Amino acid sequence: MAKLALPHVPKKRLSAQFLKEAEEQVGLYSRGYFDTAELARTCTVLAKFDFVYRAGWADPQWLVPDESMVEELLELLEAVPFEALRPSRQLILNPTFGEASSWVGGADSDIMVDGLLIDLKTVTKAELSLDELRQLVGYGVLAQLSGIHVTDAPYHQRRVMVELERLGLYYARHGRLVTFDLDDLVVDGGWELLADYVLTRFAPPGKSTSDFNVER
Repeated sequence: MAKLALPHVPKKRLSAQFLKEAEEQVGLYSRGYFDTAELARTCTVLAKFDFVYRAGWADPQWLVPDESMVEELLELLEAVPFEALRPSRQLILNPTFGEASSWVGGADSDIMVDGLLIDLKTVTKAELSLDELRQLVGYGVLAQLSGIHVTDAPYHQRRVMVELERLGLYYARHGRLVTFDLDDLVVDGGWELLADYVLTRFAPPGKSTSDFNVER
């Protein structure tokens, strides 16, 4: 996401150098050779790139780490259940839903671990709400209509060959992962009904469920 924001950020040369160094830090960290707190500082800057990409707004303190957020990030990291999030086949960051994302204003999720699509929540209470459940179901419909994609260039999404099997929420402040099998979220035939509703309500004219592979 940070690379996609690069054409629109201030201080482009310094920003490009920062991203190169950030990639090097991640590589070192993954091999156990980089300080966690320093990487957390880098992440507070990377978050500013995300704001530029999504909202077109640049923090006046560009490329300056937000020290007030570092300790909180380290606490969130301590709570992560890494074994539950460790992929056996594939890990996708910031998955989207291709064509279907554009129908609803650019929907995307946070992470996909093998067949499990996860949305991250930083709410203070790890209690499943009706809105969160509806969001998961919405993601399930979009994923089944158009598949899972990654954004690898501005305005370009590439489909990834992965099958959606489960949907989940990760409550980051609590280290709690809640998952649902697709069949447990809707009644029999519910996915087809929801897909038909989405196509009728949001898709361009002429789209129908026969154009997509909605099996449930």
